[in-house]
Amino acid sequence: MRPPLPLRGGNGARSGARPRAALPPWAKVVYIYSGWSGSRTHFFFDFIRGPRTQKMVVEKQLQTALEPHVAALGYELLEVTFGGEGGRRVLRLTLDGPDGITLDQCAVVSRALGPVLDGIQELPAGYMLEVSSPGINRPLTKLEHYRRFLGETVKVRLKDKQDGGLTMTGILRDVQDDVLTIETPVGTKLLPLDRVARARLHRDVDAILRAARKPDPAAEAAAAERRWKR
Repeated sequence: MRPPLPLRGGNGARSGARPRAALPPWAKVVYIYSGWSGSRTHFFFDFIRGPRTQKMVVEKQLQTALEPHVAALGYELLEVTFGGEGGRRVLRLTLDGPDGITLDQCAVVSRALGPVLDGIQELPAGYMLEVSSPGINRPLTKLEHYRRFLGETVKVRLKDKQDGGLTMTGILRDVQDDVLTIETPVGTKLLPLDRVARARLHRDVDAILRAARKPDPAAEAAAAERRWKR
């Protein structure tokens, strides 16, 4: 049996115990699990260093294989990424659910997918499995995701260059016939979905944190009244 590594809470810091306080809805939780040691195949070594399109094809194959198993558990598999990171191979799964995703739910999915992953011959041994919630800047991988977040700022990585760049950031204004309308600082752009490599929300994390820490006037008034009565 493979022992799990320590859990990580919403701020990314490792901890041997689950956080007692409830995490805010925009926090990201990550559960890490170690894959089998040893060697099974060298297929993935090539694509990690190879062309980006080849890597995307393999990730799509993994998503197709894992999606039904995640759906059977009641969750949605938003994104699958696999690659080299800090000298390790990391398979990262991003999930969502009707009421969000907790650390315990990430752990349940991780354990349930263990036998499925072990049966994928192309997947090398010795990888790290990370199962996480989407966090504040959640990935957009399906047409309904784009429709759900109309009016939000998005950041899109393109499969090929447009206007000299491989990324596009702006407000998602419309989705019609698999074409995105994005309002960018240099004008409105039309972007077919089949040209999108990856896309995610692009929210201002600092502004959200500041708003979360904003004092409550009613609570401050009550505290001032208590001090006055003393």
